[in-house]
Amino acid sequence: SHTPGFRAEQYFISHPDEEIRELALKLGPDIVALSKLFETPATTAIPEQEETVEPASEERLDEILPSLIASYKLSIVQQLLEAYKSKSLLKQELAKMCGERVVLK
Repeated sequence: SHTPGFRAEQYFISHPDEEIRELALKLGPDIVALSKLFETPATTAIPEQEETVEPASEERLDEILPSLIASYKLSIVQQLLEAYKSKSLLKQELAKMCGERVVLK
């Protein structure tokens, strides 16, 4: 650590001992690309008439997150309804095979 330019992450990721290398990969930071939606625009000298106002990342999350959650919930409900529909049809077919009347409600 006293060596100039020493990078602990690189050292442990390329360590000859496999267990140390695996542990370093598990404990190391996940490198994930930040979505373009949440990047802060670079401050550049733009004339005031051309300047656009973009909402802050936190404000965008407040707008986007509820919609994404609702969309996810809708997808789950649709899958459940499809499963229910297929099981209801199976029930009707089995009832016909048993010779029972099928009453649709």
